[in-house]
Amino acid sequence: MKNKVIQFSSYLLYFLPLTLLTGPFLPDLIISIVGLIFLFLSIRDKEWIYYNNIYTKLFFAFYTYLVLRSLLSVNIPLSLEASLFYFRFGLFSLAVWYLINNNSEFLRIFSKFLLLIFVFCLVDGTYQYFFSENLVGIENDRVRMNLPFSDELILGGYLARMFPLLLALMILNYQFNNRAIYFAAFLLVITDVLIYVTGERSAIFLLTFSTVFIILLISKYKKLRIITFIISLLLIFILTIFDQNIRGRNIDHTIEQMTSSNTSNIQEEGSSYSEIKEDNFIYFSSEHNSYIRTAINMFNDNVIFGQGAKLFRENCKDPKFAFNKSSCSTHPHHTYFQLLGETGLMGLSFFLLFVLIVLFISAKHLFLKFYRNELYLSDYQICLIACFIIFINPFTPSLNFFNNWINILHFLPIGFYLHSIYGNNLK
Repeated sequence: MKNKVIQFSSYLLYFLPLTLLTGPFLPDLIISIVGLIFLFLSIRDKEWIYYNNIYTKLFFAFYTYLVLRSLLSVNIPLSLEASLFYFRFGLFSLAVWYLINNNSEFLRIFSKFLLLIFVFCLVDGTYQYFFSENLVGIENDRVRMNLPFSDELILGGYLARMFPLLLALMILNYQFNNRAIYFAAFLLVITDVLIYVTGERSAIFLLTFSTVFIILLISKYKKLRIITFIISLLLIFILTIFDQNIRGRNIDHTIEQMTSSNTSNIQEEGSSYSEIKEDNFIYFSSEHNSYIRTAINMFNDNVIFGQGAKLFRENCKDPKFAFNKSSCSTHPHHTYFQLLGETGLMGLSFFLLFVLIVLFISAKHLFLKFYRNELYLSDYQICLIACFIIFINPFTPSLNFFNNWINILHFLPIGFYLHSIYGNNLK
């Protein structure tokens, strides 16, 4: 019976990357089912290793804080919508680790499914570039590209976040003979170029950021990634010259948004906003600047505990917090400032501890690699950590920290990394 349940959970996760292309509902349903199955089996069999480790303790301490802060917020029902069931993401990571331990074929089969789905996304994205609609007929806005089965314009973000995980699994599962090397090189170049073509500037940065990280740390396939990245940059340069739409979105529009000087706070009759001249440098855009300044105002109002999860969307309407009339959105579009505004220093400290762990592991590997000629991490683990580097990067706008779709992408590689550390050691 246990083996059948494990096989059922495994097949659900095999299709997880595909369901992520449809939007948030189906993948959230899958991880919830898989997480509850894991919870039941692990407790029944007293496999406490899944709970007695720093990751699980840190996550559930953070989860407990989120729930307590929500219960003490000014809008308890709204705040609990984000925090009460947040535990499912932690269980999801542990479930991935558990399935790898208990299904010897999981890593091999999951990598095949992920590769097929990734290639399908590349084909769909190429089709969108030429016809401004995906393969099922959903049109994009001619600036960015949508997911193959959804109108969400985040294909670039999906590819950029999934790519290090795919690369990790390819390194782990496949022998790179001559034919495989050519295929891998082609896949790397097409992915680089297509993410640039999607017009998602954050995704372009995330891909570049993770690529540089991987090149610095990996050992075996360094030359392959350097060569393919150079080829990609040359193709991107050619596309930028000859495609006015791409140049306008990725280059001209970015420069205009980040360097234009403007006065965003206009004093109007009956308005409580004061006139403030913004700096010549703007973080990504004047709108993003407004969101961040508003989040800082919320943080200053309650430095230790913040306002409560998911309450930016409500508090940004209050002139007490709003930086200007463009201050309101569902979230501040920046992970660190969202945590500051909604959870305060206490909430941010949990996330910063995770950041420090990732940076310490990476720095230790670099030190041992260059000064002692020793390898602390495998190339497989380095690519997995690149997924975390994307998660913790502070330089670009981000999706809502509590969004279920983005959390699934963030927590998926954690399960693979935990298995790479602890393996099947269940003592």
